Amino acid sequence: MRWIGILAGAGALSHCAPGGGGKESYSGILPGIQAPGSITYLGQTYAPGYSAVNTNGVLVEYFPEGEGPKKWQRMLALSYLEGTTTPNQQVRNRKTAVEGKDLNAISYSSEITGNHGIDYMLPKGSDLEFSIFRYAAASGGQGVKSLQYAAIIPQETVDAGLPALRAVANKHRTAVLAMPFPEVGRRQAAQ
Repeated sequence: MRWIGILAGAGALSHCAPGGGGKESYSGILPGIQAPGSITYLGQTYAPGYSAVNTNGVLVEYFPEGEGPKKWQRMLALSYLEGTTTPNQQVRNRKTAVEGKDLNAISYSSEITGNHGIDYMLPKGSDLEFSIFRYAAASGGQGVKSLQYAAIIPQETVDAGLPALRAVANKHRTAVLAMPFPEVGRRQAAQ
């Protein structure tokens, strides 16, 4: 099941496409979505492998070569949530969604830089998944855009203990906060 951060203002996670006028693609970016054709992160190129749009917003998931939406170890995602929500509200919603399930969630917010985010680790089957979300006001001031990096933590890193897990989190927190925030939204119809 696909997650999407473009959902209800309450921040609930749900499936984007079926219902609510939604569409999805497992072969790139849907025509109604404005998003980069690829993203470079820590020197590696990620290509779009899944996209979805509904009445609330859009989502595009990017994967390194050899990975995709059905089987991945690393992923980037861009989303755009329309409406009156704020980046801070999205951080609070995400924190509530993982409360009691996460290992060491860290949230941060700066009105000066516009960086608002949260990162955490959650069990995923027998693995451990790291996720970081960065939120910002969407261009034009209406809605919120988000950038997510997620990765399955290798077992040897998990076995190395808390210092190794903190190093993973710090590395990706620094990288995600430092990268330019890609634009994402609905593609405007040609006039």
